[in-house]
Amino acid sequence: MFDVIPGVSKETIHAIGILYNMLDIPFILAILYYTTSYTFVKKTAAASLVIILVVQVISILQSGVNYDSQKYALGAGVAMVLCIVIMEIIRYMQKVEHNTRQNAKMFIYAGVLFEYATYIVIYIFDYIVITEDRQDSYLIYYLSTLVAILIASCGFLMYKRYENATAYLKR
Repeated sequence: MFDVIPGVSKETIHAIGILYNMLDIPFILAILYYTTSYTFVKKTAAASLVIILVVQVISILQSGVNYDSQKYALGAGVAMVLCIVIMEIIRYMQKVEHNTRQNAKMFIYAGVLFEYATYIVIYIFDYIVITEDRQDSYLIYYLSTLVAILIASCGFLMYKRYENATAYLKR
């Protein structure tokens, strides 16, 4: 969002974009690790986190801190996040009964799935089909983020409503 703030230099926006790309995947993998109760997904998230961090360090040592150095780590990380979220959703669908907390969590996972699935399109245009005009990529990114937040918010609201109802019944 620094793109729309007047007075922020292109170099600052560029540096923030690189930093965001470096932190995004490890951060979401850590969240997925701590929110799952499925051992296989925990192990996969932990291994993915280590692999991504190693690839990032190697890329930075070879190419320096720039967009190109993050290309491979970012692509592999997006694929890993998508695989882990899909594993969680499949695991959820295999259960016969679902409680409200699990339903809310699935809305959040659906938001993450939508965000990273659309990020694949942005990744292709930013790193594979390289264009100078990135305005379309930013528009897709911002719109997909808004839709993902709306989907995830449904999960948060569902969980909050469940918590309030449970607290009311305990009185």
